[in-house]
Amino acid sequence: MHFIRALRRIDTLLDRVSRLTSGIGRELAVIAIILMMLLVSVNTLARALPFTSSLFFVEEYVGYLFVALSFMGLADTFRTKGHIRVELLIQRLPNQAAALLEFVVTLVAIGIIVILAWHAMELFTKSLSSGERAQTMTRTPLWVPRLFLVPGYALLLIELMAHLSRSILRLLPSTTTTLAKGG
Repeated sequence: MHFIRALRRIDTLLDRVSRLTSGIGRELAVIAIILMMLLVSVNTLARALPFTSSLFFVEEYVGYLFVALSFMGLADTFRTKGHIRVELLIQRLPNQAAALLEFVVTLVAIGIIVILAWHAMELFTKSLSSGERAQTMTRTPLWVPRLFLVPGYALLLIELMAHLSRSILRLLPSTTTTLAKGG
């Protein structure tokens, strides 16, 4: 019983942390959307005014902001069940089997995200140390758009850990009925 109580405390802590961190990611994604909108609007205005032309950097920087938006929003999208999921199989399984499948799939997802985060960190550090730049007119250092990859994966990992914790609790027979009732 002490073990289950400890797991519930860990689950509550993970849920609070993941709610906070996915919220931070969501707000950063919103800021990226606003900046994208402002850049596109200023560029449109610049083309519409006489004696002005399109701003050459807008498309590139909107693309970088899209990367930030995508990665910063990963955790919140997972938290709010916004990712595409095929639940056809899970819906047909008994509760314990569905919980076990969720557990296994979440473990696999964590493994994949850890590998992706590792490679993203290597990519970021290599571009930072080499001074690699985009082959555009702005010659933007490539560590700038790559800056959002690792934090985005980290936020998603926190959310996946919280999901894993809930999956573990669902697997325990004495907690299944309590969790189903919302406790």
